[in-house]
Amino acid sequence: MAMERQRKFRSKFDKVMHEKGITNEELAEKTGLAIGSIRNLRRTGVEHCRYRTLRKLCEALGVKGYELWWCD
Repeated sequence: MAMERQRKFRSKFDKVMHEKGITNEELAEKTGLAIGSIRNLRRTGVEHCRYRTLRKLCEALGVKGYELWWCD
């Protein structure tokens, strides 16, 4: 079940980044996160991600947390 949740998060995260036309580098700059951290999130999901990191991502992408996290 956790693996499916991670897959859905990665899919939604990629979709939002594509829709917003933002690159890993741009997102790293907007959030203050390392580019490697952005790549890891896109590859592995948010299993061990801090709340403040998710908040920074959502703010930079202009979305609410549930838009990325909520699994259908």
